[in-house]
Amino acid sequence: MAKTDWGMNDVVMPDDMNQIGQEINKNAADIAGISGGTNQTVREQVALILETDTRKTVFEFTGGVLSAIVQKDGATEVSRTTLNYTSGALSSLVQVAGGKTVTSTINRDGSGIITDVTKGVS
Repeated sequence: MAKTDWGMNDVVMPDDMNQIGQEINKNAADIAGISGGTNQTVREQVALILETDTRKTVFEFTGGVLSAIVQKDGATEVSRTTLNYTSGALSSLVQVAGGKTVTSTINRDGSGIITDVTKGVS
């Protein structure tokens, strides 16, 4: 832990600066792990996250089929997930929130079995 009780007449030594630098680097690494990391970052979560927002969820249907899930704060749309279908099967989800769009494309084999889901972010 870096010294925190500096006085006006204290002299800063190289070891002091090295300690401060190490703590800054550690904190920066910790923040990067929380705020995003890389595309290969994996974070474990053991605790339950209890979402306490009071937004409402609205389900939109087109021709009797679920076409969108919308999160609203009053009349303001906070997020929208659009469900797209090809030949009656769900083919993609497009999530828009906070200025980001995440498209999840559902890939199927010749028999219609889901093989994987790919994601794009814009």
